[in-house]
Amino acid sequence: LKIGVEHYEEAFKKIHSHGISVLGALVFGLDSDSIQDLENRANYAIQSGIDAMQATIITPLPGTRLFERLEKENRLLFTNFPEDWKHYHFLEVIHQPKLMSPEELMETMHTCWSMMWNEKTLYKKMLKTLKATKSAKAAAWAFTSNMERHNTAFGNKKSPLDINNMLNGLPLNR
Repeated sequence: LKIGVEHYEEAFKKIHSHGISVLGALVFGLDSDSIQDLENRANYAIQSGIDAMQATIITPLPGTRLFERLEKENRLLFTNFPEDWKHYHFLEVIHQPKLMSPEELMETMHTCWSMMWNEKTLYKKMLKTLKATKSAKAAAWAFTSNMERHNTAFGNKKSPLDINNMLNGLPLNR
């Protein structure tokens, strides 16, 4: 479905009107991406009608044209297969970006993920989803999906979010 960015919110509203939450899958680390572009994309995901936010780093998989191009350009950081498969999980920088260093991209991704998946944002997204879909099931799915993405993205770098602790923080439980 190619409708253009200017019509996304209209599409999100239509989906929500049927009690369905929206999963937005965003790819970061494109050759055209600056640090500001990455932060803008994260802010868009937060402010938009997207309910569950998936934010991955572009990962050129072997056998794809992207992999072949980056290999030709000598921009792949991990090519010792099968050992290097452990890096190909969409949450690690595995190529040299054009407009920043791999370290800058990874640092910016941690900033973006922290913006997207902090507790305050997750609560707001859940309530916004509940209001838009009028479905507790859709809101709960979006909430737990975002929480799981936080835990996956940060692994052992941050304390995992726990559903029970987060739900206890809602004013509904007081």
